Amino acid sequence: MLEIDDPGAGRPLVIGVGRIGPNIVHPQQDLVEIEIDPAHRRQGHGTALLRELGTHSDKPLSSKVVPGSERDAFLRAHGAVTYLDVPLLRVDVAADRTARWCAAVRESHDGAARAVPWNDLPREQLVDALTDRYTWQHASWSPTAPRRSSAPRRGRGSTRGPCTSTPGPWSATA
Repeated sequence: MLEIDDPGAGRPLVIGVGRIGPNIVHPQQDLVEIEIDPAHRRQGHGTALLRELGTHSDKPLSSKVVPGSERDAFLRAHGAVTYLDVPLLRVDVAADRTARWCAAVRESHDGAARAVPWNDLPREQLVDALTDRYTWQHASWSPTAPRRSSAPRRGRGSTRGPCTSTPGPWSATA
């Protein structure tokens, strides 16, 4: 938490928050998140908080940002580079091309393969499928932790965006 003196209130004013912690999916990096009150940005507070958080890790730091956002610009100013752009995955299960692809897959697998809308799958089956996809996607360039430690836990969400990495101690995820 980042506070400044607020003489009008007679107590400190919180103007920013940040956190750093292990990345259970990519254990070679730590995750960092920072948020500064818009009224107090561009005054060095974010830089100070980023530097302080960085002292609590000896690994590259990783974060997620929306491309072109203020956060993206801030992290790039501190040396972050994009190492993965992750667009939101969308498959139109009603599209003709999807039907053609499914037919081809079924034919090559003796009818055993089929496309199913995510909403029709039990939650655990969907989590397993997405966890496998993530593991396969990263296998050649950023291997993930063992599946038992990287599977999402009930009630936890995820964010999507491009991943950013900085040389040296800073890695950021866009």
